[in-house]
Amino acid sequence: MGNDIDKLAGVGQKITIKGKEYTLSPLTVADYGEMSAYAKATRLKIFSMENPNLTVKQKIEILSEHPNEAEINGCLSDISGLIFQVWLHLRHHQTIMLGEVSELIDHKNFKAIRDTIEIFENESKNA
Repeated sequence: MGNDIDKLAGVGQKITIKGKEYTLSPLTVADYGEMSAYAKATRLKIFSMENPNLTVKQKIEILSEHPNEAEINGCLSDISGLIFQVWLHLRHHQTIMLGEVSELIDHKNFKAIRDTIEIFENESKNA
């Protein structure tokens, strides 16, 4: 409920990416659920790359295990994970597609954006 109140009150942090200002929103419970689903999809992708002949039953088994925090953090630590995470933060205050966020983040601004997101998330958790 706190995140809903934060969004209604307009709590968020401004971030400028490639010359355009965006507003970050605290993550909601649904966003955390999407992070878990992202980690599962990433896990399946890795297993499928290692074994392209996985059966449907094997894929279901791979997806049935809930990811722990370390697995989720691992999936979010690379550039594609950061893009997904930034999109989750941005989509509450502006209409933006995941593909648009992927065009905003590159090797030049990756570290600065990652650091900003980390600080914002820590501040949001402690608020």
